[in-house]
Amino acid sequence: MIDCAMSMFSPRYFGRLWWLTATRSIGGRRLLSILIAGVALSANAQTNSVLNQGTWFFFQTTSDDMHIVNGDWLYSETQLSGPLSFSTVGLFSSGQGPLHEDNGAHRANGLQEMPTYHLDQNNNGLIDPEDAIIFYSHGPHEWKLNNGEVILEYNNYSDAAGFFFTPDQGTGLQPLQTPSISSSTTVGDYDFLDFWKEDEVNLYRSGRRWLSAPMTSSNTTKSRNLDLTNKVSAAPLTLAVSVASASESSSSMQVSLNGQSVSNLSMPSLGTGTYRDVARTATSAVVTTASEGISSLELSYSTSDPQGKGYLEEILLHTRKRLIPSNGRLRFRDVSQVQLGGTAIYEISINSSNPWKVWDVSLAYAPFEIDINQSSNLIQFGVTTDSLREFVAFDISQRASYPSPSFVASVPNQNIRGITSTDMVIVTSSTMLPAAQTLASHREQGYGLNVEVVTIDQVYNEFSSGQPDLCAVRDFMRRLYKIAPLPEDRPQYLLLMGDASFDPKNRVSSGNRNVILTYESFESFSPLQTYATDDFYGFLDDNEGLNIATPSQSIDLDIAIGRLPVASNDEANALVEKIMDYDDGGHFGDWRNRVTFVADDEDNELHMRDADELAEWVRGNQTNFNVEKIYLDAFAQVNAAGGDRYPAVNEAIERQLFKGSLIVNYTGHGGPENWAQERVFNREDMATLDNKERLPLFITATCDFSVYDDPDQITAGEVLITNPNGGAIALVTTSRLVFSSSNRIINNSYIQNLLPIGGTVPTIGEALRLAKNAIIQNANNRKFTLLGDPCTRLAIPKYSIKTVAINGQPPGSLDTLKALSEVTIQAEVRDENNALLSNFNGIAIPSLYDKVSDISTRANDPNADVFTYQSQQNLLFRGQSSVSNGQFTFSFIVPKDINYAVGQGKLSYYARPASGLFDAAGNDQDVLIGGTASIPIIDDEGPKVEVFMNDASFQFGGLTDANPTLYVRLRDESGLNTVGNGIGHDITGTLDENSQNQFLLNDFFTSALDSFNQGEILYPLQDLEDGRHSIRVRAWDVANNSGEGYTEFIVVSAPQLAIEHLLNAPNPVLNSTSFIFEFNNPGEVDDLEATIEIFNTYGERVQTLVYPLSIIEGYRIAPGELTWDGKDAAGAPLAKGTYLYRLQIIGSDGRKAEACEKLVLLR
Repeated sequence: MIDCAMSMFSPRYFGRLWWLTATRSIGGRRLLSILIAGVALSANAQTNSVLNQGTWFFFQTTSDDMHIVNGDWLYSETQLSGPLSFSTVGLFSSGQGPLHEDNGAHRANGLQEMPTYHLDQNNNGLIDPEDAIIFYSHGPHEWKLNNGEVILEYNNYSDAAGFFFTPDQGTGLQPLQTPSISSSTTVGDYDFLDFWKEDEVNLYRSGRRWLSAPMTSSNTTKSRNLDLTNKVSAAPLTLAVSVASASESSSSMQVSLNGQSVSNLSMPSLGTGTYRDVARTATSAVVTTASEGISSLELSYSTSDPQGKGYLEEILLHTRKRLIPSNGRLRFRDVSQVQLGGTAIYEISINSSNPWKVWDVSLAYAPFEIDINQSSNLIQFGVTTDSLREFVAFDISQRASYPSPSFVASVPNQNIRGITSTDMVIVTSSTMLPAAQTLASHREQGYGLNVEVVTIDQVYNEFSSGQPDLCAVRDFMRRLYKIAPLPEDRPQYLLLMGDASFDPKNRVSSGNRNVILTYESFESFSPLQTYATDDFYGFLDDNEGLNIATPSQSIDLDIAIGRLPVASNDEANALVEKIMDYDDGGHFGDWRNRVTFVADDEDNELHMRDADELAEWVRGNQTNFNVEKIYLDAFAQVNAAGGDRYPAVNEAIERQLFKGSLIVNYTGHGGPENWAQERVFNREDMATLDNKERLPLFITATCDFSVYDDPDQITAGEVLITNPNGGAIALVTTSRLVFSSSNRIINNSYIQNLLPIGGTVPTIGEALRLAKNAIIQNANNRKFTLLGDPCTRLAIPKYSIKTVAINGQPPGSLDTLKALSEVTIQAEVRDENNALLSNFNGIAIPSLYDKVSDISTRANDPNADVFTYQSQQNLLFRGQSSVSNGQFTFSFIVPKDINYAVGQGKLSYYARPASGLFDAAGNDQDVLIGGTASIPIIDDEGPKVEVFMNDASFQFGGLTDANPTLYVRLRDESGLNTVGNGIGHDITGTLDENSQNQFLLNDFFTSALDSFNQGEILYPLQDLEDGRHSIRVRAWDVANNSGEGYTEFIVVSAPQLAIEHLLNAPNPVLNSTSFIFEFNNPGEVDDLEATIEIFNTYGERVQTLVYPLSIIEGYRIAPGELTWDGKDAAGAPLAKGTYLYRLQIIGSDGRKAEACEKLVLLR
């Protein structure tokens, strides 16, 4: 079952690399069937970066070629003052194409000084404007040969190669010279390799398979010229062709060379199915003939579907060319002579008597020169051919045709290679560096961690020669991991502070959110197999890095990884503030005892069964938590114009988030916009959440809820984590389509690692690392990611609370708690050793729940069955009690509306400290509840109910905005009934006298401190229409007497400021007066300013008073906040009489409201 199984199109297809296997013989020599000679020259080991001192500049090139840095160009671009000395300059690089994902592959150990040729025209040792530095640049891509197969390692992250120039930290290194050798074999031709690839379309916006712009019914062809100048006449032309089609009918792609068809590739239709591939592909290896010179290669697409589209993925080509330079240079390699003990003399035909040079550039950043024999038209040199080697021949006199690098920027000093040990690494952009440093300081001070902050550019500079490369961050982390002297010295956490993009080169997106690369799967066309993951960064052991989603290959994550999907310092600061606020324990509450499970109603109750299994595990093994269940099928389904909907589920989720929940766990269908087919909890709802004081960890076992690598949309999960006013503290979430069976496995594994039985609770990132390592390593595993700081610890209370006595008797020795009986309970806070914590002072929140009850769902959908689950949701009492020296006592009267059958209830405890960061929690499930008291209380008077908006200063008929908070004060001598067992005695609110707008308030009632007979309710109202509204609240006491409260209010939505009930008091005025008024926009009070102008009876303005409006509770400016002393602008007392005053409120965005009134001044 899919909550929102790949086949390679060729046996030779591997890791998005084409394998070209055709083997032909020319003169007895084998083509393309050699063993790769992996150059493993040891680079200079670096314990510090060469960039840690001196002056540095960054250059780029885009081709495999000789390049020139002219003196005048150098001084113009760098603004250096010349002349520089050849002996101190240096060009540094580590580039050899894209970095290899295999941890065991060879790579340079840091930036290496490259040998370069010094063109010193006057031999003064200085770089004069007419002088030059000439060097070889390996381009962004790399051709490799392995066991007779040619591979193009295409660079998915950059189209350039990077180099670092220094005027003062180099040694003026020049190539070493090696002698030519003799051989009986003479070679005059070489292997010519080229490719045709156009990265313009990514059909599913996922993975690494990019295609050309489409060929359509109106534009059916695509062509390109092939330069086959100097081709060996007898040599075949070999093409490896890969094309794709997105068509509802079968299609074909014809490949033509110089107008003659050489291959016709057939592709089937897309087929049917919800999760069908977005393209069908075809491949072909074509061996044909071609003449020397320019040839035309053409693709022609055909399909009967008028909307069908054909694409070029890539064409690789090979032939043999004669060793003849062009424009003064020739780069070449030859596989034909590679054999153990082999040698060869290469003959290059030239038409110049100028001196030439030949360099071996097999290791691009460490070239060396080979002695040559040169005549007027021939260059000869002999080399061993035990391994594949690459050479470049060049004529200095033709340097005017050499390309120059591009100047990019100066480079500040850095030395992240100097980091030898750390607990945590934060990688971010330079823009977000201040936010990252703030978080690092917080982690160091609060958690005692050693945290290093590095920018992504610093990582690229030192580990991928200045170019974006996925492996750079992994190699940086691997270095820290490998050099640690002991396992405990290894890094534990990696936080990526920056968003990602499936489009690392910004080909189809703006790039504004392309901050830190993420791993994209090789697969792009199968929605079920393509994925993005940050797990790649955590595979740090030898022989890891490849095949990271192969079930048969067990590889373990070595560090915990998380990502904050932010793209600006403002976004980063807001999220860091949320994290720090959460860690600092400023928002205590019994929401930390609550875990919520939400389940979809589809697929024969599968999602409810999966969620309930996990919920019951938590309820049975983590008894301090109160498990709440929101299963869609337990609510009324409404048929709306857009399909079936669950408005009551939306309300339940919003209520739950308002109350607070430590964890919210969702199982079921979903997508980037919302949960479930019925579209509950949508992205717009998430953006308006205001629960910053009660942030949950969201676990979403659903399809592509958080596609963090799509820069052109902010998906639902990203909205939750980046909402500055609330949402989530973090998410364990999915970035692609997932299977429900695998979701169940990873969901269970994560919860059981996050909340271990009897063990130390790990951080949220460490729990995910353990969970992933414990289950099958498939694509579904990789699709789950952590959006959040991996070293965040859930706000689980540290200390415990135990019942000491019930009505003076030890726990377990008391008779049953009976309806209408008065109960007094004593409890105490204990430390980790179960001893009384006598220095704990604060407030406890005890709650008493009735027995577990069975709840049956409605079987709303056709063919659905009723699902019955257990819930302990009937709250008999929730109070507040003062904790002194670790002890507290509370009393209450058991409501009449209990389940009278005797059974086990649950006492749930929470206590917040008066000072400090550590709270406490506990539970007692041995308490028995049932029956009726032998001498019940007598009470026939209902509760007193007072209704306000926001706070008690609200006046009947006053103003609010569209999202006010209902504030209710209740009092009853026997206590309030909050049982909520559905027999008509709930606390309810009714909007506008409409029974369809009735809502339950039981869960929002909080008793007053040390009193069970009074309390209050805070309940959020949302999206109210402008105009007059009423609220009626009905409540019951424990003896089932009822009482009501009522108020009316006027909604004026935020875009329109409004003022009501303007007055001043006292009026008449003797010495001073206060201006009092209501307005509708309290959420922006800190951005508003009140101006009061006072006029005499002649219309003259005698005083102007400006008051910044401070943040207030409610919608009313109270007496004493805005005052006037009866004096004019000069400070002189005004004469008695009647005055007019005008109030203006002006917002920072230009909105304005005004009102006028009169006052009488007496002297």
